[in-house]
Amino acid sequence: MRGKGMNSFNFGRPMKICGKVYHLTSDMEKAGRVMKECSGEAFRLSGDAALADEEKMEKVTETSRRAVDQCLGDGAFDEIFEGRKISVLDMASLLDFIRFEIEEWKREIGAKNAAGRMLAKRQEMSG
Repeated sequence: MRGKGMNSFNFGRPMKICGKVYHLTSDMEKAGRVMKECSGEAFRLSGDAALADEEKMEKVTETSRRAVDQCLGDGAFDEIFEGRKISVLDMASLLDFIRFEIEEWKREIGAKNAAGRMLAKRQEMSG
């Protein structure tokens, strides 16, 4: 224990959604791929004239549920939407938020790696 409170460690980037903390999978490549596939599938479904609106909504919801659960953990989608009507706008907003966090995390890791390489080079030059 340090200080007054207890620190904690989790693999993955913490994200607060609807008052609860979820951890974005540490496999950023998988998360990025899952989100891209989800967007493509949702776009394809929205243009499918053979499907009734209710069927489109069910399929888009299922696609979104799989993507969110793969990125934030099994059951995350249902927890996030518990007690509320699921809307396309809310799902799109959630997916955009997750995509933004993935990209932000990639930038942060890239910056840390660049700083580490720069420090190693300085130490190599001075030593």
